[in-house]
Amino acid sequence: MSIQQLRYVSEAVERCSYAEAARKLIVSPQTVSKAAASMEKRYGIQLFESDGRGVKPTLLGRKFAEDAKLVVRAYDELNNKYGNSTTFREESTPVTIAIAKSSLRGEACSERLLNDIQQRFSGNVRILRFQSDTCLRAVEDYLADACLIVGSCAQQNYLCEVLGRIRLEALVFESHPENICDQLATGNLESRKIALPEDIRYVPPELKKHFDTHGLPVPQMEQIGSSESDAIEFLREGGVIISAPNCSLEKSNRQIVRTNFLEHCPLYLPICFIRHSSFSSEPLRHVAEFLKSAFAENFSPPCAI
Repeated sequence: MSIQQLRYVSEAVERCSYAEAARKLIVSPQTVSKAAASMEKRYGIQLFESDGRGVKPTLLGRKFAEDAKLVVRAYDELNNKYGNSTTFREESTPVTIAIAKSSLRGEACSERLLNDIQQRFSGNVRILRFQSDTCLRAVEDYLADACLIVGSCAQQNYLCEVLGRIRLEALVFESHPENICDQLATGNLESRKIALPEDIRYVPPELKKHFDTHGLPVPQMEQIGSSESDAIEFLREGGVIISAPNCSLEKSNRQIVRTNFLEHCPLYLPICFIRHSSFSSEPLRHVAEFLKSAFAENFSPPCAI
């Protein structure tokens, strides 16, 4: 059992939905459902039951969630008091930055840039690589001082600094009809399934807003696992994967090709540097300034989202 599992279960009970809890906590619905199943197995109780449209908490589930919230609140208060105070941190302590790294993400933050960071700060910066946006949870649990994610974060108690913007691209299977490329360029995607890699958690609302702003029909969006086999199967079935540039999936499979996405109204998403609002240090500010400068030099100027 972990604090995060308790957090997932209590949020799912409050919202009566794995999906809504996942959206709030920036994880996949499967992560929330697994946490619930783990709690049920551990304690031999039923927390949720199916209601035909999804799940709803049992009476015992609601009581469990109330107790879980007390534990989570106490944990957060303890961390807020001691875990992120500059009073208890030596300035010489290396800054730790978490990033998401997977084959589907693309190079929102390249290895070259990460190496430049470590060389620039002479070993005073540690990079932690995580699968999917568990890098944000690393900040929540004080395993990292800050993290880099694609998309903005408006969660309470966090500072979200936009470093730059990156244009999203589309991956398709080359054996499909050529009209897929035309559909992707014009935004006429009502008949296509658009997959967003598990590690780009903040894309859906901004993608929907972009389509609405330009008067385009919002496509059917879903999330897929971060494994290459899941991605390839999805693409074979005619799906489209939206990714940052230089996705390694394209490099490892010659049947997968990259094409323009919304050619006349391209979608740029922010790359953000996130940290606790109550924690600050001179080294962390220097790293943020260095990253902002690096992104300004290496990425295209943004268009309106």
